[in-house]
Parts: sequence; C-alpha cells; structure tokens
Amino acid sequence: MTLRLAYFLAACRTASAGPVIVDAVQKAEFTFTAENVCGLSGLTWCRDDLYCAVSDRLQAIVPLRITLNPATGGIIAAKGEAVVPVNTPPEDFEDIAWDAASNQVFISTEKPAAIAGFALNGKSGPMVSIPGVFLKARRNLSLESLTKSAAVGRAWTANEDALPADGLVSSPVVGALVRLQEFDAGWKPLRQFAWRTELSGARFGGSGTGVSGLCLLDDGSLLVMERVIVGFTMEVRLFLADYTGATDTAKLPSLSGVAITPARKHLLYHKSSGLTNWEGLAAGPRLEDGSRSLILIADSGKGNVHSLLALKVWMEKERNGKN
Repeated sequence: MTLRLAYFLAACRTASAGPVIVDAVQKAEFTFTAENVCGLSGLTWCRDDLYCAVSDRLQAIVPLRITLNPATGGIIAAKGEAVVPVNTPPEDFEDIAWDAASNQVFISTEKPAAIAGFALNGKSGPMVSIPGVFLKARRNLSLESLTKSAAVGRAWTANEDALPADGLVSSPVVGALVRLQEFDAGWKPLRQFAWRTELSGARFGGSGTGVSGLCLLDDGSLLVMERVIVGFTMEVRLFLADYTGATDTAKLPSLSGVAITPARKHLLYHKSSGLTNWEGLAAGPRLEDGSRSLILIADSGKGNVHSLLALKVWMEKERNGKN
C-alpha cells in the first residue's frame, strides 16, 4: 500500500462523521504572476471572485480575482489587483479574515503579535484585544493564522509554533504545543485549546513544522493546516480539530509540565509539496455539486509567481444529503 493511499484511507475513516476534502477536478494547482508582490502568506474570500491576501513583506491588502469552474472547482484564472497600503504599527502580516458584518478585513501579525481591522480601502479599523500570553512569542512564530465565519459567529487564531512558556518547538522527537484561540462575533476572547503539531524532521532559519493556516466552516468545523517538514521537503496536512473533552487553556500561563488534554486531530487531507510552502487557506463559494471551494495559497518568498491549490470540501450534512 502506498503512503498516499494509506493517508487517503485514514482520512476516510477519521472523517466519517465530519468534513471530507478532495482535490478539485481540473486545474487543481494553478500559478499566476503578480508584479511587485511577493511572499503571500494568508488568504480570505470576500464575495464573488474577490479574495484578499496579505504578504509578510508588505503592509498592505492584496486584492486577488480568482475565477473558478463552478462545476469542477478548478481554477480558471487568477490575477492580482493594485495593492492597498495600510498604515499600522504592527508588521509581518501573516493571515487575513473577511468580516462580512462590518465589511472589513482583519489581519494577524507577528511583529508584534496583533490582530487589526481594516476597510478594503485601507482605512484603519479596530484593534482586537488578544490574550496576553500570545505577546511573548518566539521570533517569527507568532499569530500565523486567522479565520472567521459569519454563519457561525466565531473567529479563531493560533500561534505557529510553541510559545516560550509552553515548551520546546517542534522537533524530530515531539511536536510542539500551540494554542487555538476562539473569539465571538465581536472579537471577545472565548475558549482556548492546546494543539500538538506533527513532528519536524528538520528546522531551517528557526522554522519547522507548525500551524500555518486555519479555516472555520459554516457548520462550525475548524480546519487546521500544518506545514510539515519531512527531511528537506515539505508536506501540507489538513486536520479537523475536535476539542470535545479538551482542556480549556485560556487561564493557563504555561502549558509546560501541566497535565492537559489537547484537541484531537483527524487527518482530512495530505499532499507532498516539495519546496512549495503552503501558508494560507480560505473557504470560497459553493460549487454546483454541493461542495464548497477551498483554496490554498503558497508563500513565494521573494518571487512574484504565486501558487494556488484548489480543493473541495463537503461538510457532513451536505455529504449526507448528496448520498
């Protein structure tokens, strides 16, 4: 049995009561060129074919137009529009989430750890009050991911790798403990759960395996994306978070040496990615077969050629209705 088949069968078993994720048919992987833009690290769907991305090298909102085949979910076309500069003290933009209720986006940053709101024209909005524990993160390993769903009225963020107070970073021996933080519709902090990452076969420039993206679906399912380092290559793995019975860590200043129950992980999707660094994901429009589009975006580093990966996700109720 091949490794990929084994992962596929495991995903089918563990996801029997939850979402199912598959590659889009035709043009699942797509590249496009956007001049003067590099290092896209987060993505969110706003409406129609309008998405917004952020770059860890620009203090700006990057509007994208991504055209999907409504029957297959594959990408037909993608292009970048003029970037929208924003004026804010936090730097190193990592992820972005569309807030339909306020008609603005919220951006998570790493220098320092922060979540800030902006109108699509770049005008500054509210700053989110985040739990103080996230303010003491390791360099470049802070609030890597952000997601919000109007249907659920919740938002989530997470640090990429372990906070200093929570123990060691991911290694070939053990995965790191990170924190999944929930907010209500008005960005008030709610529950918080520990999440154990996969092992890291190696570390490069201080980075290894970690949580690189989150996506909250309309049924409340929380997808957690990990960039997994395997030797000198990478893999992308998408998990369903199950925090039933998990310890609420919101009031714990440290997770090191503390008896806690992390959230459980159910593998839904796995793909070897070589040197392609998938860093952001966004649930897009509904497709003709009842599934919902799920788009991943890769960090291009210093280049202006950007990679997208089109997937399809069926939530449990939709999948049962299809059967």
